[in-house]
Amino acid sequence: MFATIAGILENRRTPSKTGQAAPLSQSPFHMTVLSSENFTRFNDGIIQASLLRAAFPHELSYADPQMANHSAKIGHLVLKMLERHAENQGEAVLEFLVALATRRMTLATVDLKRAASYPKKLPALLSTILPYVLDPNPYGVGDDAATPKPA
Repeated sequence: MFATIAGILENRRTPSKTGQAAPLSQSPFHMTVLSSENFTRFNDGIIQASLLRAAFPHELSYADPQMANHSAKIGHLVLKMLERHAENQGEAVLEFLVALATRRMTLATVDLKRAASYPKKLPALLSTILPYVLDPNPYGVGDDAATPKPA
């Protein structure tokens, strides 16, 4: 499944032989992201996980104010998946949380806060990853307090 999704995305990134621009082409003046509708239309966890893994990070960048509608939709989808984490509807929740925690996918801060403050008890793996969704510096890179200083 991953190879199929990756092939489709790569095909959409490459210009056609007739010289038309590719639908997922990027330029310094034009940002193209995957529509949030892809994650609701293809609601199977394996397809969603394949989309998250095969897409480039800039194709999953919904943090820009112009992408607020898409960010809200994905934030709502993540909350629904957290509610149904033990059912089929929530099978890709771990993939979404990892994509958010590693900054492969970015959402508006308000949507990240809603997801990170999910109130109900979750399994250990999900509750371990969830705080990293909102942490602005999840790996401590450049954090002076975490870096040992020579004496």
